[in-house]
Formats: sequence, C-alpha cells, structure tokens
Amino acid sequence: MLYIDWLWAIDCTRWGLPTNRRGTNDASLNTYAEGFPMSKRDELIAKYASDLKDKCGMTPDMNLLTKVTIGCGPSIYNADASTVSGSDKSELETVKKGFLIKKLGLADGPTLDEALAAVMDTYGRSNRNKYRAVVYYMLTKHFGKEAVYK
Repeated sequence: MLYIDWLWAIDCTRWGLPTNRRGTNDASLNTYAEGFPMSKRDELIAKYASDLKDKCGMTPDMNLLTKVTIGCGPSIYNADASTVSGSDKSELETVKKGFLIKKLGLADGPTLDEALAAVMDTYGRSNRNKYRAVVYYMLTKHFGKEAVYK
C-alpha cells in the first residue's frame, strides 16, 4: 500500500497536483504522501517549474523539464554551476557551444545569439538566479528541439 501511495505522490508532484489525498499541498513538509521524503532533484525540478511559471510566464512541460534537468547532471547541485550569468559573455558562449551546438546540434550563427538574448530577456536580466536547467529548457522550446530529450 505504501509503494502505491508513493508512486501516486510522485505523479501528483510531477503534474502540479496536491500531494496528499486530502487535496492540499503542505510545502513546509517537503515530503510525498505517507512520509516519503522528496529527493533533492525533485525539489530542484519543483523550484525550476516555479521559476518558469512565476518569472517567465510559461506553463512548463514537466516531462521535458525533468529530462533537461537530468541532462544537466551533477551541476544542478553546485550553487555556481547551477546558474547562468546573463551578463558574462564567456558564460553565454559556453551555453552556446556546449548546449546549443553540441547537445541540440544547431549550426553556429547569429540566430543562436539572438535566442540567448531573448531567453535572458524573458527570464529577466535583473534576476540574479537564472537556473541553468530553466535556460536550457527555454532554449530547447525556442528551437523546437524537444525530440533530443525523447
């Protein structure tokens, strides 16, 4: 019975539904139904989804966001590596070469720089914490490259 409740709670969290059967979310507990603790990755994915909703005005595709977050690897757990500086040219060049060209398979050109600028504007240039997974998600959606994560 507990295993089924745990699976049910994972699906609820993934789709933004209440995590207990009483129809409420208790964010202070950070636990799934029946007392199973959320993993650190699940907490980060929830934070990224909140950023997409609140700061970017987007409704996230949770499956894609999860896959993009997993694709970032252990960098999401490092405070410095988990964020992207929108004002640092070398950081944006790293995103362009390492993600857009290498991972998404796009050709280098001015459209990549324009897309990066558009994503930074959408996320908010004054926003200090631009999470790498959120930036990668928005770039993936911008170029319609969701198939890379299927």
